[in-house]
Amino acid sequence: MRRNEDFVLREISQDRLLIPVGEQVLTFTGLICLNETGTFIWNQLETPKSFLELATAMCDEYEVDLQTAQKDISEFLAVLSDANAVIE
Repeated sequence: MRRNEDFVLREISQDRLLIPVGEQVLTFTGLICLNETGTFIWNQLETPKSFLELATAMCDEYEVDLQTAQKDISEFLAVLSDANAVIE
């Protein structure tokens, strides 16, 4: 899985937002607000990563157990997938 390059991360004031660009502007008319963990996952997806690689990276970065990391990543990826912000 990797991020769709038709979404860009911008920091506006203290908010981190995924903003659609290019063709995505026609199909996705909103923004996705990211917290620190979401930003970390988004940055990890700069290069293709498996679900397990993401979970392992999250465990290393935030010192959480694998089950918690997998649950959080699964929920976040569902949001990104619904927005077409990630590519399988």
